[in-house]
Amino acid sequence: MAQYTYTIYDANPMQANGMAWPSHEDIEIEADSDEEVMDDVRDVMSVEAAGLKTGDGYDVGQTLYALIHDVESDTLLDIVTYEITAEDLSVDQDDS
Repeated sequence: MAQYTYTIYDANPMQANGMAWPSHEDIEIEADSDEEVMDDVRDVMSVEAAGLKTGDGYDVGQTLYALIHDVESDTLLDIVTYEITAEDLSVDQDDS
């Protein structure tokens, strides 16, 4: 198994407005492959998105970002994204 870390951001971390979520900053994760860790992080993002609220400033269609680092090589593996849905925010599509 390979070692990775990930951090989830509420916007593009390569721009000034991308802020890391403190509860998901530099989280260690193991996976058998690069593809597996990317899928695992997307799954985490999906679960976390289900708890978001429009009242906290999140909108349908907003993109969450996660930077995944390979611990052994100390390099950025990839940036994965997740688009917040109306279902995640528990809003009617017509209201969004």
